Amino acid sequence: MTDTPALSDCCWFDHPVNTSRPWLIAGKGPSFATRTELPVGRFSVMTLNDAANHIRCNVAHVIDLDAFDRLTPGTLSRVSAVVMPWRPHVDNRPDKPLAELIGSNSPLAAVHAAGKLRWYNCGLGGRSVDPVSTRGPVVGVRYFSSEAAANLLLARGVPRLYTIGIDGGDQYASDFDGLSPLTNGRDSFDKGVSELARICDKHGAPLVNLATDKVTPLTDYISAGKNRHWQDWRVIEPGPFSGRNTIRLARLFQNVTAYEPRRVNVRTCRQLAGDIGTTNVAIMSGAFNPATSVHAELIFHSGVLYHLADPVEHLMQLPRVAPRLYLNTHVDRPNQPASRKTTTAGGSGWTFTEH
Repeated sequence: MTDTPALSDCCWFDHPVNTSRPWLIAGKGPSFATRTELPVGRFSVMTLNDAANHIRCNVAHVIDLDAFDRLTPGTLSRVSAVVMPWRPHVDNRPDKPLAELIGSNSPLAAVHAAGKLRWYNCGLGGRSVDPVSTRGPVVGVRYFSSEAAANLLLARGVPRLYTIGIDGGDQYASDFDGLSPLTNGRDSFDKGVSELARICDKHGAPLVNLATDKVTPLTDYISAGKNRHWQDWRVIEPGPFSGRNTIRLARLFQNVTAYEPRRVNVRTCRQLAGDIGTTNVAIMSGAFNPATSVHAELIFHSGVLYHLADPVEHLMQLPRVAPRLYLNTHVDRPNQPASRKTTTAGGSGWTFTEH
């Protein structure tokens, strides 16, 4: 049996962090429900508060003391580390230091005795509130604990971050129906999502939210119809952006070819495909062009149409590439001022409403 480590030796910044595997931060937002669609085993996972009870994770980041108290014995035995501020939060404010809490909290004392407890010097709004150690930087938190998680990983050399369950809005996934979101008084999680993006940008680290609700309606429709052997289809995806739809398509269909005009997005897509071991995807550098594209059974067309100078002409060219089209785009809102206009495509005139 190993001796209980000195608490002063349990600082997050004094212990190694595995940077050879991609890191996924898992929060409690609605997209947490899609975790079964991802090859989670390919990631090192850091969870936020109660999420540790619902997904295999390496590190449970717990900023609130009541969230630690809700972690099950099974969770605490599975994780490699539990990371907490030196002063865990009670009612959204730093409270007693860990050195004091360990004497009165048996599960916390057991985690410490097992050598799994890691602490850090937490800052709120840029202010240090835990001036306990000079061995690690102050880890900033402005709105939500996801910011601390990102700062903890990026400061240790993790080159890019993936997220799920960090969505914005004001809801949790159904897994957390017994919990009330936004107990810190914020009206939504939106500022936290923006702050997370700012942190990653500051570090020059790509940030990819793996949540998507675009693929499920497609597969529900196809599988409910008369399309036999649809899993053997080849799929084309114009404008994959970060690749979060691409990797789900690759798990469903035989082959996916994605055309992306922005070099930074090409790099991000290829990194994601490599990180999760996807081999049936080709990320092509350059805009999708129906005249030169490979042929396929289906075009997955999401979030691209409204960027095009002539969307009608573009749509008319798609049948030469594939006999099926899945189109996800924005629509006009009828209460906005509108004007009727006409465009010409394919030798015909088309009338549309411009808002």
